[in-house]
Amino acid sequence: MLDRNRQRLDALYGGSGRPAPMANPAPAPPAVPPPAAAPERSPVSARLDARYGEEWRFEVAERRRDGDEVIVLGKLFVGQGEEAVAKSQFGRARIGAPSGGRVSGSSDGVAFSFGAGGAAPGGGDSEEAAYRQAADAALAQCAEML
Repeated sequence: MLDRNRQRLDALYGGSGRPAPMANPAPAPPAVPPPAAAPERSPVSARLDARYGEEWRFEVAERRRDGDEVIVLGKLFVGQGEEAVAKSQFGRARIGAPSGGRVSGSSDGVAFSFGAGGAAPGGGDSEEAAYRQAADAALAQCAEML
């Protein structure tokens, strides 16, 4: 059995240590966007830095899309050990809201944009920009509860 498996492996790799080209490769699974990162240097994060220094962190626990809107569940953690506090809030943002004469959005999962302005503010597509805005809104709401 070991010899048969070794022969299969050699046939698969062509004996060269690299995979032999496949006649009909399987299609790659659709790319799943990475979770939204914490907002970068928003006024809220600057305020939290000033108040708590490195004793706070924010993470996006969940994110989803609902029509032309994105919704994230953000969690803010302040302090460490027994004195740690955690707050959770939802943040929302519209995808493709007109900005500077630009209209963008998506239809059946295909993103589109037309008009002046090109890509969404801050780079990336409008859906990712909306996720960043929603995460920032969630962080602001969490900070308000402190």
